[in-house]
Amino acid sequence: APLHPEAWLRVIVDIVCLVLLLLDSIMMPYMFAFHVSLKDVLVITWIACIVWMLDLILNFVTGYVTSDTVVMDVRKIARRYVTSWFIPDAVVVCADWLTLILYLVGESEPGDATENAKIVRFLKIARFLRILSMVRSGRMQAAEVLFERLARAVG
Repeated sequence: APLHPEAWLRVIVDIVCLVLLLLDSIMMPYMFAFHVSLKDVLVITWIACIVWMLDLILNFVTGYVTSDTVVMDVRKIARRYVTSWFIPDAVVVCADWLTLILYLVGESEPGDATENAKIVRFLKIARFLRILSMVRSGRMQAAEVLFERLARAVG
């Protein structure tokens, strides 16, 4: 069944993706500057790989807005995703998993894994562009609503 773009699951995944993107933007310069090994951020790397894979899968079934209509036809959703962001998303997700797997099976030394990670991070510019697209399309408005509800509940 298709997922509404403002459904709680979609909003939470979008927020987690945004947090991971911000974390990446902080961690990568740190890792490059101080030659931090992938083993030092292994837990975060696992979490990121899993979340980005979940995001990729959810994008095949998350409706989208055209004009004032929410498109919830799974075929139209999948076709639109495959012809827009699927290739960049898939390349980055595969590169993330490949870097992690190479490190885990010992095919590369921690320094090599960090070198591989540098290449992957450049590919992640696509993710930043994706977040900008989400903001432009209004998908992040649901995140704003979620933050407002959380603020009211806490405050």
